[in-house]
Amino acid sequence: MRRPRIGIRSRSAPVPVAEGTLASHRLGLAFTRALDSVGGVPVVLTAVEGHEEEDAFEPIGAVDGILLSGLTDIHPATYGQALDREWIHDLDTSRDRPELALLARARGAGPPILGVHRDLRLLNAAYVGALDQHPAPFALGTLRHPEQTARREATLRMDRALVEAAGRRHG
Repeated sequence: MRRPRIGIRSRSAPVPVAEGTLASHRLGLAFTRALDSVGGVPVVLTAVEGHEEEDAFEPIGAVDGILLSGLTDIHPATYGQALDREWIHDLDTSRDRPELALLARARGAGPPILGVHRDLRLLNAAYVGALDQHPAPFALGTLRHPEQTARREATLRMDRALVEAAGRRHG
């Protein structure tokens, strides 16, 4: 049986080199390792500057699922708000339009999509449209996290129904 191919969106990021910086694509190894560990084949999805929206449509037929990899905030203009730098810090606007185009295309007949961190907001903006960059004023213990946070490994145990739904045998 063929392992499912899961497309993972990368982000743009400058990489320091001797001459200054090199425009690059970035994707944390944790995503590809996690997909491999559960039987998926990670396929890195990138966009070429100037062709981002067209490139967003290419992977639809080539992958069995899509993982939007988080990491940065979406621009509040995506959901009709002005940018408030007090709450929004790390933007990668080069991802917003192509990922919205990808979501629009996938919604009709595309593969399932899982969003992490920023992409939960992106999914909300794409499918619901009701989003606010500010935490609710009545939220208790609002946490403003730093850009770099500690990561922890987690192991999930799948119950029988989840295993069967995923098409794997319970052993």
